[in-house]
Amino acid sequence: MAITNNTDFSSGAILTAQQQNNFPRGIMAVSKATSTDATITTVEEQLSVTFTAVANRNYRVTYFEPEVTGTSGAYTNILIFLTSIAGTQLSGGYVYAPATNSYSTITVTAISTFTAGTVIIKGAASASSGTSKLGRIAAQPAFLMVEDIGTA
Repeated sequence: MAITNNTDFSSGAILTAQQQNNFPRGIMAVSKATSTDATITTVEEQLSVTFTAVANRNYRVTYFEPEVTGTSGAYTNILIFLTSIAGTQLSGGYVYAPATNSYSTITVTAISTFTAGTVIIKGAASASSGTSKLGRIAAQPAFLMVEDIGTA
C-alpha cells in the first residue's frame, strides 16, 4: 500500500491545497452498542456504519467489544465485513474462553482503501461452539469506528 507523505514545512513556505488534502480527515463514522447480546452462536451482525469514501484514501476500521465470554474451551470470533455479513471479510480476531465465565476484551482493526461512494461496514460475532456473550453497558459500549488516516 503506497502512502503519499506530506513534505516538511518550513517558515515562510506556502501551504498548498494538495498538502492539506494529504492530512488525515479523522472519524468518518461511529456506531455504539450498549445492550448485552448473550445469544451469539452463528455469525450475527452486531454493529453497522455507513460513510462516504473518497478514492485513494486509507481508512482504519476499529471494532471493540468490552466484555466477551463464551463456552469453556470455545472461541468467540469478532469480525469486520464490507457491505454485509455475507460480504468480504476485512479482518477478524478471536477470544478463547479457558473456563466458563472467563472475561476478555477484544479490538479488531483493518486498514483498507474503498471505491469512492457509499460504504457500509458491519461488525459481527460468532461462537466456535456453544454460546458466547458480548457484555456492554452505557459506560462501556462496544463500538465500530471508521477513520480516514490519509492518502493512499
